[in-house]
Amino acid sequence: MNKKNRIYIIITGVVAITLIWLSQSNKNLRPELESLSGANSINNTVDKPVDTVEGTLWRSDDDAKGNLMLVTSDAIIYIRTSRDFNELVSKNVVVSIDGTSDNFTLLNIEKNLAKDGFIQTN
Repeated sequence: MNKKNRIYIIITGVVAITLIWLSQSNKNLRPELESLSGANSINNTVDKPVDTVEGTLWRSDDDAKGNLMLVTSDAIIYIRTSRDFNELVSKNVVVSIDGTSDNFTLLNIEKNLAKDGFIQTN
């Protein structure tokens, strides 16, 4: 065996040992599936904070409650904002909030690019 082959074998061995060591050390860092299953889902309880809510954005039918309303599968959420989200009206959106669905601060409204596991093209 010549010197060049020995160097390749040593390098391959070091890489293999490093990869095995890294995979063993990352086992404890993986989140459990149970803790991820309830993340970012809306619940009708008043005290549970919600990060994002998905639904269709509409102009409000009750200006006293807000100038926009988000229609989700569970509820209608009224939003009062001075920001212009007219281009998102009647579109499927993701609303980022700080607080609960009954008492929150609006962070942002973005077009939802995926619905029911499919990427939306329009």
